[in-house]
Amino acid sequence: MRLRNRKDAKCAASWLGSAGLLTVLLGCLIVFIGCAMTPEKPPLTEAQKKAFLEANAILTACTASDIEQVKALLAKNPALVNARNDVGETPLWRAVVAVHPSEELVKLLLQRGAVVDPVMSTGETPLHVAAGKGRKELVLILLDHGANINARSRAGWTPLHFAAWTSRSEMADVLLAHGAEIDVFEAAALGKTKTLEEFLRRDAKSVQATDEKGLTPLHWAVLKYQAEAVRVLLAHKADPFAPGRTGFSPCSAARESKHAKIVEMMRCP
Repeated sequence: MRLRNRKDAKCAASWLGSAGLLTVLLGCLIVFIGCAMTPEKPPLTEAQKKAFLEANAILTACTASDIEQVKALLAKNPALVNARNDVGETPLWRAVVAVHPSEELVKLLLQRGAVVDPVMSTGETPLHVAAGKGRKELVLILLDHGANINARSRAGWTPLHFAAWTSRSEMADVLLAHGAEIDVFEAAALGKTKTLEEFLRRDAKSVQATDEKGLTPLHWAVLKYQAEAVRVLLAHKADPFAPGRTGFSPCSAARESKHAKIVEMMRCP
């Protein structure tokens, strides 16, 4: 629109101001209608309130590894052994992730009927967490009670994946001894060069495989300072410049690691 004079400019400003106001009012009206059409949640019944408070009490007790309080709560209501909160945490889950976990409490919950593999909203189970934290005794207890050693989270990670990513080689050995399946990424991260070479011999293309983040086995080996695994992968033509999903290449990881041997082997510019 071409403005010929000051009067036209004034009219245009007035019109634009009105239009802007109308737009705001229309937006408010839409929000109001949307809120009006959204049904309100009915208030909790007394029974629901009681169930919520009881569940919260046992979850809190398990977080604190307070076995006596847990026993008292289960004596009143045995069903609380599998109580859940809105993200799927159960008493067993809380007992395993506690800062100072109690093996006795974990055993008690399992003896009282706790589901050994309750799945969180992330798809993780207590075994995932115990493995990732390197809690060997808890892992053994869970496995003795039938925990799924190859359970996968929503991201596709197994307990062994958690152990590998957190550089817990002893924990990984325990899982492998109990039949955990290993993939090429875990073999690279754990420095299991013989296993890694078997993967590459069976499937040469696995050297360029990518995980859900776009990382290759070479990324994993470099990030976990596994120099021998890096050597094996480079010998099988692993790409030091594979960008992943964010442009973060194995060379980028090598430079950040400042691991002299790896940096030298990678020959990154």
